[in-house]
Amino acid sequence: MRSFVRWHAERHTTARVVQYELDALGPEHRAEIVELRRESEAVIRRILHEGVAAGEFEVPDVPGTTVAVLSLCIDVSRWFNTQGRRTADEVGALYADLVLRMAGAQK
Repeated sequence: MRSFVRWHAERHTTARVVQYELDALGPEHRAEIVELRRESEAVIRRILHEGVAAGEFEVPDVPGTTVAVLSLCIDVSRWFNTQGRRTADEVGALYADLVLRMAGAQK
């Protein structure tokens, strides 16, 4: 999550296009981005399922939590400012901690 968020912060303009402007892409590029997004969602869903199975996470709604996690992380590209109060690394660390809390990580 830390790397995913950091990528969206460091490349916020590209990320905004990728995440919010799909209709502006040609069919080939749109299909490529849609597939990458499906893969990202599948990775998060799998991590949550595996964490629940291992007793490391307590997630009553994996599909819903997957959407919430992705929304939280992706939205960084909408508001992040390189001149802001936090660096991309700091936002990545904060969001990684928030995602663990969302997943009910067992300490």
